[in-house]
Amino acid sequence: MKFKKLIPSLCLAGVLLSLAGILFAPALASLGMILCLFCGVLSLKHAQREEYLSLVPGALLVLWLVCASLLNHWTTDSTRLLLLKLPLLLLPLLAIALKNLHRVHIYWALTAWVWLLYAAAVASFWIYLGDAAWYHQLVLESKPMPVLARMHHIEFSLYLAASVWAGFALWRLDLGPKWMNQLRWFTLAAAGINLVMLHLLSARTGLLAFYAGSTLWMLWAFRHQWKRMIWSALTLLLMLLMGGLLVPSLRNRLVNTVEDFNTVTQNQDPNDKSFAQRWEAWKAAKLLIMEHPLMGLGMKELATVMSAAHESTGSKVLPWNRKLPHNQYLETGIQGGLLAMVLLLISLFLWVRTALKNAHLFLLAMAGMAVTAFVFESLLEQQSGVMLCTLLPILAFYSDLQQNKRDEPLHR
Repeated sequence: MKFKKLIPSLCLAGVLLSLAGILFAPALASLGMILCLFCGVLSLKHAQREEYLSLVPGALLVLWLVCASLLNHWTTDSTRLLLLKLPLLLLPLLAIALKNLHRVHIYWALTAWVWLLYAAAVASFWIYLGDAAWYHQLVLESKPMPVLARMHHIEFSLYLAASVWAGFALWRLDLGPKWMNQLRWFTLAAAGINLVMLHLLSARTGLLAFYAGSTLWMLWAFRHQWKRMIWSALTLLLMLLMGGLLVPSLRNRLVNTVEDFNTVTQNQDPNDKSFAQRWEAWKAAKLLIMEHPLMGLGMKELATVMSAAHESTGSKVLPWNRKLPHNQYLETGIQGGLLAMVLLLISLFLWVRTALKNAHLFLLAMAGMAVTAFVFESLLEQQSGVMLCTLLPILAFYSDLQQNKRDEPLHR
C-alpha cells in the first residue's frame, strides 16, 4: 500500500529525468522513460479503455512498420529505428503512467521544462553574442546550434517553442502555497525570455511551428470573442513586422526564406538553399512511395535509395547536398507505404480531436506544432523528436486537465 503512494513521485522522477536527459544526456532520457513505463505497468489494473484508446493508432503504426521491415529484409538500422520508436508503441502505457501525477507534480514538471530550456537557450545566446558575425551567419544558414543541448537545432527550436506554452499553462494553474506562486512568476519570466530566444536563435521550422500552434490556441481560446482576437492578431503581426525590420537574425531568415522560394519557383540552382533542397528531396521521396505503395521499404537507412531517386527525378542537387526526406509524412510513407501514412494522419487527427473536444489549449498548440513541423522535419526518426511527440503531449494533456482544480489526483 505504501509503495502505491510512491508511484506519482516515481512517475514525476521519470518525467524529470526524461526532460533533463533529452537535452543534456540522451541515455538519461531513456532511463526516465523506462521509469515512467514501469509506473504504467503498476497502474494497469486501474486503467480505463477510454483513457488510451485514441493512442492506439500510433502503436499500430509502429507494428505495421515492423511488419514492413520484416518483409523487406530486417537490418541493424531496423533495430535501431524500432528502439527509437518504442515510446510510440508503448504510448498507451505512458498515458496510463502519467495519469498518476497530482497537480503539484504537474507544477514541478512544467517548471523544470521551462528552466531547462532557459538554461540551454541563454547559454547559447551568450556564446553566440561573443562572435556576432559568426552568429548571424549561422542564423542565415538556419543552423543556430544550441551549445548545451545535445540535439539538432530544429528539435531544439521546437522544444523551446513548447516551453513558452508550458510557461503559460503553469501560469493558469491555481496553487495554494505562496512560495510556489512566487516561483511560478519567475518561471513565467523565464518562459518569456525563452520566447525572445526562440526568435533570436530558432530555426525557421521552429518559428513556423510555434506560430501555427499559437494560432490554433488563439482561434480556440477566442472563438466566442472574434473582435478581441482580431486586435490581438493585428498587434502580434505588427510586432513581427517590426522584429523582421529591426532584429538582424529575423531579417536574415526572412530574406533567406524569400530567396529559397524564388529558387523553387524559378527553377534555379537548389544547392546551398535549404528549402529548395528539401523540395528536391520531397520529389525523390514521392517517387519512392509511388514505386512501393503497399509495404514501403521498411525501416532502414535511406541515403542510398534517396540518392538513386534524386537521379531518377533529374535533381540538380549535387550528391553531397542531397537530403533525406526531411518530412515525416513522406518518410513514414517510404518506410511503410500508404497505410503507414494513413495511420500517422489518423494519430494526428485524434490528437487534434481530443484537444478540441476537451478544450485543451496546451495540447492543441502542441498538435499544431507537430502537424506543421512534420512537413519540414522527420521528427520520429530521432530520440528527441519521438519524446517531443509522446511524453510532452501527454504531459500537456494532463496539464490542461488540471486547470482550475485543487491539488488532487488527475482521476478520482
